[in-house]
Order: sequence, then C-alpha cells, then structure tokens
Amino acid sequence: GPDTRLVPLLREALEAQGEDDSVLRVRLMARLAAALRDQPSLEPRVALSSAAVEMARRLDNKVALADALTSHFTATWTPDAKRLLAIAEEARRLADEIGDSERAFQARFLEYVASLTLGQPERVANLMDEHRALAGVLKQPALQWWSLVMRSVWALLRGDFAEGERLAEQALHQGERAQSWDAGFSYRMAMWILRRERGGLEEIEELIRASVDEYGGYRAFRCLVLAIDCEHDRTEDAARRFDELAADDFSALPPDAEYLFCLCLLSEVAARLRDGDRAAVLTGHLQRFS
Repeated sequence: GPDTRLVPLLREALEAQGEDDSVLRVRLMARLAAALRDQPSLEPRVALSSAAVEMARRLDNKVALADALTSHFTATWTPDAKRLLAIAEEARRLADEIGDSERAFQARFLEYVASLTLGQPERVANLMDEHRALAGVLKQPALQWWSLVMRSVWALLRGDFAEGERLAEQALHQGERAQSWDAGFSYRMAMWILRRERGGLEEIEELIRASVDEYGGYRAFRCLVLAIDCEHDRTEDAARRFDELAADDFSALPPDAEYLFCLCLLSEVAARLRDGDRAAVLTGHLQRFS
C-alpha cells in the first residue's frame, strides 16, 4: 500500500531484537514478510515468513505459530493453491485449538481463498458462512468489511450479478467506515467485472485508469486498462501497453496472488491482437499451474 513508514519501522524493530528466539521476533518477521507483499521479488518474503514459522515451532507456541502461518500464506501467496490450502488448514486447526475467534476468522479466509482457487464450491460456501458468523461475533468494522468482500466475490463468480453489486456497494461503505485502504481496490475490481459482463465499461474507464497509480502495488489494473482498450478497439494503444508488459516474457508480473488473473486477461488481449508469439509464452506460464 501507500504506507512508506511500516517496512522501515519493522526492520528497525527486528534488528533491535537480536538473534535469539522469541515470540516477539516471530511476530516481527511474520509481519515484515506480509508487509513486503507488493514487492515483485518473492525470495525475501519466503525467507522471512519461513523463518518465522520455524521459530514458532521451536518455541512450541501455538498462538505465535498461527500468526506465522497466516503471514506465511499472505507473503507467499502464489497460484500453488494446494500448498496454500495445507498452510490454511494448519492455521485453522491451531486457531480452533486455542479458541481464538480472530485467528479462526483469518484462517477461514485463507482456506476460502485456496478452496476457491481449487474449485471447491461447497467448501467455499461453508467457509463463507463460518466467516460471516465470526465477523458477527467479533463486531470489528474491518472484519465485517472483509466478510462482505468474500460474499461479493462469491456472488460474482456464481453469476449472481445483482447480489454481487449489492454486496460490493455494502462492502465499500463498510470498508470506508473501517478506514481500509483496500476497500477501494476490491470495489473497483467488482465494478470492472460487473460492467464487463453487463455492459457499461465506459462508465468506469477513468476510475480503472486512475487505479494504476492509486493502487500501484496491484498489477492487475495495468491488465484491466489493456482489456478496456481492446473492448473499445483501441488496438494501437493496447499493442503499445502490451509490449511494455510482455518485456522479458512478462517478468513484470511475478507469480503472486494476482498472477493467474493477469495471465488470463493478457491471454484474451493476445488473442484480440493476434499476437501468436506472446500467446505461446502466456500459455506456457499458465501450464505451469494447470
């Protein structure tokens, strides 16, 4: 996000802790790993979050381990959904064992993400209901926003666009109340899906274009602008932007939480531009996770 102070403060605090194992050191490493999620390189996040998990296991501290696993999932969120599901399931077991509702809430979100990616609709529906119930118990505005976003995504994926739009609007208001920076991101993504499927992309075009700079950590917006240019037959603009993204076999797009979404969008762009060479590269990237 736009907070330039968090990462330096976490690094400073971690350095001050020394090298000895401690619960505080686990939490600092885990939090720093998750705070680096906008950076293209996975290696620092993998190293930090893995070290946090290993230290929590050495300390035999279930609370610290649940936190470390949650951050490990977030920091190393790639298309490898089976690996992510194993992390989420362990985090859930720990949260339930220690009877911590907030950690149980977080773990169910992680499990929802992995299950959604793996195409497990019944499991997703059950997790969403559990997540919503925990949000009601915790009564925290940010967590209630989170639950609304999950329900909106699920409605959109089912093709229930009226319900998806209603929930997206609710989520935006709740997110603004909770002062969540991500509230605008999730709302804009939902609006793009709705307008693409139901018509009216021109109504949100400027909003999506502005999002490239306003949400610089989310690379999907650069792909959405390309898709909009193609929809409106602005092929020269689309081809120029596509060339920029395609440099070095699309290395500007790291294999993170947005990766599959971006690759699928760019595959459609390649087809519209009749760019067979780039389409072959994109196919190769997608096949790695098939």
